[in-house]
Amino acid sequence: MSAHVLLSDTFDQWRMKTNEWLSMTNSAGSSNFIKTNATTNSTSNTTGAITTAGGMGIGASAVVGGNLTVFGDADVDGTMNFDVTDIDGAWQLDATLTVGEDDTGYDVKFFGAAAGALMMWDQSEDALLVRGATADHATTSAGRLVLQTNQAAVADGDVLGRLDFQASNETGADALLVSASIYAEADATFSTHVNSTELVFATAEGDAVVERMRIINSGKLGIGTDAAASTLDVRGTVQVGVDGTGHDVKFFGATSTAFMMWNQSADKLQLGPGSLADAATLSIDTTTDSSSTTTGSFHTDGGVGIAKKLYVGTDLDVNGTTNLDAVDIDGAVQIDGTVTVGVDNTGYDVKFFGASAGAFMIYDQSADTLEVRGPSADATTSTGKLLLSTALTDINDGDVIGRIDFKAPLEAGGTDAILVAASIFAEADATFSSSVNSTDLVFATGDSAAASEKFRIDSTGVCTFADGAIDVDIASHDQTNGLKLGGTLVTATAADLNNIPNEVNLGKCIAFSIVMGAP
Repeated sequence: MSAHVLLSDTFDQWRMKTNEWLSMTNSAGSSNFIKTNATTNSTSNTTGAITTAGGMGIGASAVVGGNLTVFGDADVDGTMNFDVTDIDGAWQLDATLTVGEDDTGYDVKFFGAAAGALMMWDQSEDALLVRGATADHATTSAGRLVLQTNQAAVADGDVLGRLDFQASNETGADALLVSASIYAEADATFSTHVNSTELVFATAEGDAVVERMRIINSGKLGIGTDAAASTLDVRGTVQVGVDGTGHDVKFFGATSTAFMMWNQSADKLQLGPGSLADAATLSIDTTTDSSSTTTGSFHTDGGVGIAKKLYVGTDLDVNGTTNLDAVDIDGAVQIDGTVTVGVDNTGYDVKFFGASAGAFMIYDQSADTLEVRGPSADATTSTGKLLLSTALTDINDGDVIGRIDFKAPLEAGGTDAILVAASIFAEADATFSSSVNSTDLVFATGDSAAASEKFRIDSTGVCTFADGAIDVDIASHDQTNGLKLGGTLVTATAADLNNIPNEVNLGKCIAFSIVMGAP
């Protein structure tokens, strides 16, 4: 041996044996079995106060007052307690490694190959830290945690790595289960060119964790579904804010400044382009026509309120009642139901303009009158005109072309009282053709039945009274005026006219009476 050996008890306690340097034979010997006073520190396996070219077997505990440097493998079958340990090689533990004790911990640090990179259990923060390298690099400077699978043949549905969250010291069955998880799941069988993977988020509610959200391999996010069909696919209610406390929700368009925004401070939906102060517009570019309340590019199960003008580029089909304050229509309107303006005892003017300035038709609610006014130009067309026409395409003698009826439909007497009491109508006097439009103007009045013809002006201007017992009385009601011919009042009496001899017709008799006087 290169070190000194001091024998402090009787020499016969020590002896040499085969394959041994020194052996102690008296078990009751010195308290220090082998002692050396040399203080030479060890810097290698051949220096120090005690050296051995072979291994060293220690049957009980060993206490090292300085540093312990092991140049080979150290195999410890019992518990090792270290104040500070510096290991430059591989270290294999076949049992539990404990650092510190409950409520008194110590940092455990693992360094990486790059400067500054480490993983550390920080006992002061009660946290595991993974730190990237100090080099200023976008990817390698970040701390990274890698969860790997050891499978050699990954198939669809296999889990590649998983983070579980658990209250392991809780009491009760469900309380001890994993309560949340994040894991990566293969979405196809892996191969040299396939590694399709989905990221799954799961939470528990009274049982084992259940999938709630998934990011599929194409990047689409599904909530409530494991097969997202769009960038964000939510199968359930989406809520932003709570009652009384909202948040803005804004969607941008492809065009600059175009947007749709729920403005929580204004409590309304606003649409661009422009700033929030600009007038909002809603534009739907699809051209699907509507044939019912559930078809078209826009439809709603409820009502629609419009504070400003409504412009309809094509037909407007209203199946229900329409209540309008003001309507400006530049095109044709077809209404398949009743049009009501106002209510009983509270009416509104209804006005229709013509093509010429000043021309219009108005129901004047203040006068309870329908007025037809002609154009403002001073001409024959300046008069108001009412045109009654027929839709017949083959007019024959006797066909009515237009008609004005007079009636008291609400008369309480009923029966004859509510029949048409008088009429004026135009009646064809021949079959119409390109050169014929002979028409009579007929006046009808009622007595105790529907109005019947009493007087007619035919197509040639001849005036005739209806056949039958009709007395023709040409006189004013006070009998002060009567029939004038050529401006001269006829004073002959009916008896005078009846006595005129050789009368041919009433007209000649009247004329003869005027010229000749009474007989």
